[in-house]
Amino acid sequence: VLGEVVDGFRDTFETWEGDCGGTCGYSMNAMDGCFQTDYEFSHINSVSMTPNGKYAIVGQSQGPPQIWNAVSGQLVSSMHGTCANCIKVELACNGTLLVGLAGDGSDIQARVLQMWDVNTGKPIQLTHQIKCATFTLSNNSNNLIMAGNQKFGRGISVGVLDLSNSELAKEIKSDTNQCYGDTPSFIALTPDERYAIVGCATGSTSTNYVVFDLTTPHELVQPSTVTIDADPKCTLVLNNDQILTGTRNGQVVVWDVVSCQRIQTLTDNGQNAHRDRITDIKLSPDRSYFVTASADGIAKVWNANTKELISRLVGHNREITCICISTNQLVATGSRDRTVCLWRMQTGQIASNMSVNMTPLDIHMAGHNRTIVAIGEKDNERQLLMLRVAFLSR
Repeated sequence: VLGEVVDGFRDTFETWEGDCGGTCGYSMNAMDGCFQTDYEFSHINSVSMTPNGKYAIVGQSQGPPQIWNAVSGQLVSSMHGTCANCIKVELACNGTLLVGLAGDGSDIQARVLQMWDVNTGKPIQLTHQIKCATFTLSNNSNNLIMAGNQKFGRGISVGVLDLSNSELAKEIKSDTNQCYGDTPSFIALTPDERYAIVGCATGSTSTNYVVFDLTTPHELVQPSTVTIDADPKCTLVLNNDQILTGTRNGQVVVWDVVSCQRIQTLTDNGQNAHRDRITDIKLSPDRSYFVTASADGIAKVWNANTKELISRLVGHNREITCICISTNQLVATGSRDRTVCLWRMQTGQIASNMSVNMTPLDIHMAGHNRTIVAIGEKDNERQLLMLRVAFLSR
């Protein structure tokens, strides 16, 4: 059974929206009776999906990561061994390796990388403990790029870990006397993998974004930085040259990767992009569009090249907490009104909506558009939510 995950990592699904002149619709329903597991299913910390959307990888506060079939809603496998507070999980090395970031939940600097062989479910014993605060994967998923505080001093350390041998291929450190704020909580790469953008919260509302050139021959650098009044995660890499950040006052700021200078602030009819703080920002799989979500209850679709507003997604009556974009231009949104909505990206029309009796915090839509996987919060507990999306021809 485990072997199918590796094969499934590479599988592709045909997108299945028929040609019906825009008259087709969608319905969503919960996958019931599919959550029998060894662990409490209300202790979900993180979820990610394989590139084809066939599998959901779940990190828990109690117990090792699990792999779920996102099409059938069935548990495929649980990794072996112990793992506590797994706050980030990803499949790497073409689906053969599962990487998790775990810790005691209180000290972000004490988080350690853990790895499992997907075929056997067994943990991989590392020769030494690898600590980091956050990580991302290279385009081919064979390298892990991680960020954290330096062991000594106040600076940031960015490392490139070769997952084939668990060896550190490169490490770059900032000036130890320079403080950039809290421990890094965000990292992203430019598409060409030259630059790593690291986000560190500073003060109560702002974020310092620190840019590292991964091609530098130097181990000690003085990286460029920009401070923006934003949540660290409300940033995306638009291309090799530009970054987008959604601010707490509803602005969408475009800034330059190399110089960290602000280039442009996007507007809607001369006003800020949103009337309240931006809560999430996502790029479409083909990098042609991006969507912003806000506490004002509205999501907006923008052209990634021209930066023009394409459509407004109006229908939630409370803050939108999370968004994702599918491969065929559908947008899924979760809100504090305890609903999940499905939208047509180009027109802003609502395609389907469903009450889920919890507040979605992180949402993913499978590439084949048949499944939505989300983390929802209810009574201060985080639960896994899996919705099956049905295509209706009228």
